[in-house]
Amino acid sequence: MRAALPFLLLVLTACRPAPETPERTALRIMDESAKAHTAIDAINIRYMRYMNGNMADSVASLFMENGVLMPPNMPAVVGREEIRRFFTESPLPPGAAYTFMAADVVANGPELVERGEFSLALPASGRTPAATVTGKYLVHWRNVGGRWLQAATIWNEDTPVTP
Repeated sequence: MRAALPFLLLVLTACRPAPETPERTALRIMDESAKAHTAIDAINIRYMRYMNGNMADSVASLFMENGVLMPPNMPAVVGREEIRRFFTESPLPPGAAYTFMAADVVANGPELVERGEFSLALPASGRTPAATVTGKYLVHWRNVGGRWLQAATIWNEDTPVTP
């Protein structure tokens, strides 16, 4: 039995995976990011449909239970229920068209950061002419049980808000 102990230790040591080299890490992250980008693009198609349809419940379902929404010039909105309330109380006007596209997605295991640009076309209303608002955004996604959910989202417009 004692003679088998060194052999067993040698086998267990040999079976341990080697530490990931920086090169292997970079390749893994590139592969994970490419796969995640495809997944995020598919989610974003639904997300735009939900936003343009003022489907607050569906928009909120894309967030973690404790997700954070950080709209410009406002306090953060924390929690799925509060996010749902935010989108219920701030619907897009009829005829508005919200579009966005991920420019970059970087994933590392269950964490992902998406950076992109958006456009919001607003129809004319009364004396207010039609307008288009453009901007950029960042989303921190987390994979929870095989499903990408937003942990935190922030955006801002490209042009300053005029009083």
